[in-house]
Amino acid sequence: MGARVAHLVTGKLLDFIELDDGYAIAKVCPPDDLVGSTLAQLGLRSRHGITVVAVKRPGRDAETAVAETVIGDGDGDVLIVSGPTEKIERLGERGAFPR
Repeated sequence: MGARVAHLVTGKLLDFIELDDGYAIAKVCPPDDLVGSTLAQLGLRSRHGITVVAVKRPGRDAETAVAETVIGDGDGDVLIVSGPTEKIERLGERGAFPR
């Protein structure tokens, strides 16, 4: 619980659940460097070990992410991601991944 609160207090992650030591699921606003690209173009899983599980858009239910999913801009999109805790933390730092 302490780790979850620490992640949320920093303001980088909207929600955080560590499932196992070193592996987590989190909700995060999309960093600017991801906006406008599809998941296939970004290659987050193959290049960075992060899987975008779903995208939650304002006023809509969360949608399962597929390769063609386009990451939306600051209009309220939220990414639900899974992967190694340290990599999710870097994603939460916005723009930590080079394209």
